[in-house]
Amino acid sequence: MARLSLPLALLFALPVAEAQITGSTRLLLNRNGESAAWNGVGRLRITASCTASFIKPVAGDLPETAPAYVLTAGHCIRLTSQPNEVIVDSPVTSGTFIPSYFVDTQDQQETFRARRVVYASMKGTDVAIVELDATYAQLAGKGYRPLEFSPEQPAAAEPIAVTGIPSTDIPPEERFLRRVACTQRAPATLVEWIWTFYDFYPNDCADIRGGSSGSAVVSERTGKIVGVLNTSTQAAAYFGGGFDCYLNLPCEIREAGPVVARETNYAAPTAGLERCFRSDGVFDLERTGCPLDRGAPLTLSGTLRRTTRPIVEEASGQSRRVTWNTAVAGLPYYRYKTGPEGFTDCRSAQGYGPVIDLAVTNKIDEPVPEAPGGYYLCVVGGGSPTVDDTWQEPRLAVFRHIRIDTTPPILKPPMQLADTGESYRLSFGFIPPEISNVEYKLGPPGETDCTASSGYQSYRRVPINISKSLEPLRLCVVGQDDAGNRTVPIERALDGLQIFPEGFVNAASFAPGPVAPGAFASLFGLNFTDRPGEAAGVTVAITDSGGVRREARLYFAGRGQINLLAPIDTALGAATLVVTRDDGRSATLPIEVDRISPGLFTPNALGLGVALANVVRVRADGSRSHQPAWQCAQPGACTTAPIDLAPDSGQVFVELYGTGIRAAGLSGVSVRINEVPVEVLYAGPLPGVEGIDQVNIHLPHSLIPRGYVTLTLTAAGKTANPVWLQLR
Repeated sequence: MARLSLPLALLFALPVAEAQITGSTRLLLNRNGESAAWNGVGRLRITASCTASFIKPVAGDLPETAPAYVLTAGHCIRLTSQPNEVIVDSPVTSGTFIPSYFVDTQDQQETFRARRVVYASMKGTDVAIVELDATYAQLAGKGYRPLEFSPEQPAAAEPIAVTGIPSTDIPPEERFLRRVACTQRAPATLVEWIWTFYDFYPNDCADIRGGSSGSAVVSERTGKIVGVLNTSTQAAAYFGGGFDCYLNLPCEIREAGPVVARETNYAAPTAGLERCFRSDGVFDLERTGCPLDRGAPLTLSGTLRRTTRPIVEEASGQSRRVTWNTAVAGLPYYRYKTGPEGFTDCRSAQGYGPVIDLAVTNKIDEPVPEAPGGYYLCVVGGGSPTVDDTWQEPRLAVFRHIRIDTTPPILKPPMQLADTGESYRLSFGFIPPEISNVEYKLGPPGETDCTASSGYQSYRRVPINISKSLEPLRLCVVGQDDAGNRTVPIERALDGLQIFPEGFVNAASFAPGPVAPGAFASLFGLNFTDRPGEAAGVTVAITDSGGVRREARLYFAGRGQINLLAPIDTALGAATLVVTRDDGRSATLPIEVDRISPGLFTPNALGLGVALANVVRVRADGSRSHQPAWQCAQPGACTTAPIDLAPDSGQVFVELYGTGIRAAGLSGVSVRINEVPVEVLYAGPLPGVEGIDQVNIHLPHSLIPRGYVTLTLTAAGKTANPVWLQLR
């Protein structure tokens, strides 16, 4: 197997913010009509790019004048929909729908104008029906095939398929129709941020990403629509604390409490939507049996936050009990009830209080509960002082949902402290809802108490420059969540040379943790040197668990970053790393030395994205060719280069490059592509280049995953950073 000698300049660079890595569903082709059954599915763009499906709303023949409708998710129409909002018959000024959105038929695509939103809502559901500026006959006459509604509720464990256009974390050349088969589970009630969704169907479909919203969920048994994709937990980066039940991390609401089901997607039920269309194919919300919420004149307003503490401290220092603080308007009379999620269903008539005259009081101001958890305020209204047929049905009740949170954030505020030479550049990140605000203060150590609440100021999202002439300084940082709960103060000294607490990382993956003997690592901190470069006047030594001190070989030393090779004979276990400048100043950091600490290099030198890999092709006549698995338009802007797996293209091998892998040996290394195991042929050192490991894999022509795929390497049970390949 040919081996690639890598320039070390490719291997080291400053890390950047982490991105999500995705796998791939089956990318559909239709140049020869092989996917014609799905040519009525396409991209809808109104306020966001979503998937939508051309529908045949009722059985039987439709008249020539029947409008053409597409089905999508309600949040595709208005991203900021309020929990009680219902949109009916709203004109669209600039929306478009492109059906037959296949990667290999882009030259044949037609664009249809979206004429109006006949219905959209996120009140208990998440569906929208959009009328195009064309008739049903015109689309059908062009060969576009509509999907039909199933009138039946799907069974638990229903085999389903989803055809959609995922686009988040997918390269532009891959953002076309994909299809995946999966299984649907029994329905669940969800809470996601300000919305509640009733009886939504969970499923285990792969690679549901941004852009997939609105995709029709089709029963494999009947070939008909049973749901509309709405949300997912697949792309979530954080779990626990305030993240659960927040935006893009829905919870299933159960009596024992909310539960986040990981790697799960949800779809709004569509059974009964066919009853919202007349026999001539025209949408009619007033038809008997139509299950959609018609909306109501009753409205709720107020300043109560979605997440709150039950008692807050005013600027004056006085404590105040938080109330529902909700104003009611729109109908002369109303009734309401409150209660915990899991036990309170606004759609049930049970539990509503006495009739209240709006003219007497239009405000619900009782205190919110003190116990942490989720709670509902449910309100129904009517036109009479007695409950009669002028009143809303309870299933159409309006509501507010809040979460009482009294616990500190589970994360620390992300802090970036860069050494620019004469000063430091300080900035902070935000991770709502757990880190929604950051406060800091800075001053002389003897005069600055991080535990004292006075002196803190809010970070205004503008980086702060701190002159080194002011040292020594004490920096105090506190994070706040959406409810105003605070973290324990974080204290950082600014006084010359220092190593960041989690500043010792794998040089390939940039993941903090142990280093393997003979592997590359990177170190981050402040004031490492005043002379960046190879002769920077700084040394790094590791004293291992046996008490032996060895100097690491340095490949780069800058003010805030050092790239080094750990001595190959370093003993395993707890160790101490010491950075020493030539002026005598030093800093220490406890580290761990482990036999294996795998990381894979990427051409972006970020520890994420496309793999730094070489493709070797061996043809039937014995000839070989080599090509990189990446392409870079400019430094740091690298994407995948397609790897052809056609049967006549010869045998295909991929060489991966990393560090901290070799000690696992060939038998201890496994590689999976979209969870499909592939054969590993070699795992060991890259000859002639110290510290770099090489893993060779074979990609058979029969490998099913195609498109933008995720490669995962595991060495002796430890998983390296996932990387991308592109297969075709």
